[in-house]
Amino acid sequence: MVEAQKLTAFATLPLIKELNGVLNRSKFKFIIKSRGLKVGEYVIKYLSLVKIVPYISSIKLEENETPSDIKDSFVIKSAISASVDALISGDSDILALKHVRGISVLSPTDFFLSL
Repeated sequence: MVEAQKLTAFATLPLIKELNGVLNRSKFKFIIKSRGLKVGEYVIKYLSLVKIVPYISSIKLEENETPSDIKDSFVIKSAISASVDALISGDSDILALKHVRGISVLSPTDFFLSL
């Protein structure tokens, strides 16, 4: 949500778990380690920047709300759980949805251009 120059980022436990898993992949872990840090330190920093909201796993997605990679459904459910204005993603399967229940699905570039 952006109000009077304020941006609030939301996260759910499944999103935090996904971030941790992605950052532990060798290509990212190498970059993080080369900077003298640990993955856990990045995750802690992330947690200090976001508002954690409950994840509502019982949300039923319609066919047109479901990413082609069904494993990414938790991302859409997380956005709905948080009642966000925009879902920012670099994932092409998620970006293909464009809008879900009034939530704009945007790439990081498109999001920042919309501010």
